Amino acid sequence: MAKTRQQKQAQVEVLTQELTRSAMTVVVAYSGMSVKQAEELRAEAKNNNGNFRVVKNAMFKLAASRVYSQLDIADITGPVAVITGYDDQVMPAKTAVNYAREYQILEPIAGVNGFGQRLSADEIKRLASLPSRQELQGQLVGTLAAPLSGVVTTLGGNLRGLVTALDSISGAQEQSAG
Repeated sequence: MAKTRQQKQAQVEVLTQELTRSAMTVVVAYSGMSVKQAEELRAEAKNNNGNFRVVKNAMFKLAASRVYSQLDIADITGPVAVITGYDDQVMPAKTAVNYAREYQILEPIAGVNGFGQRLSADEIKRLASLPSRQELQGQLVGTLAAPLSGVVTTLGGNLRGLVTALDSISGAQEQSAG
């Protein structure tokens, strides 16, 4: 059954809100994707505070033109899906590239970062090779913690040396007294 004009307008509004909130949006060609694969991709995006949505090309272009008025999107054709990420700019790119590699059905077409800059398919692939935000935070914590653990080890060594010296002095005094 065909959708009414109001239903289409509502879908465009929802997509416009998603694009507005998004830190990164990746547009992919998805032809040949099964429902199960789409559900897996949707679940993965949702687990990473994102979204996966199959959209009509015209609806995507309308929503994108509202959010990114200066962006040229005329070359995006065919059946498309949109992967959005609300916290992490790398997650949508990683998700698209990983699924493209695993299932050979997704093909990144273009992307738009939170600043409204368009990214090519090659740029999305390069972005996907970067560590995620969580991985970078873990690396930062490890880098910051390394000098602190060195200080703790050094101070612990000094205290062990002091305890050993006091123990040997105590033992020497006991022997001389006894």
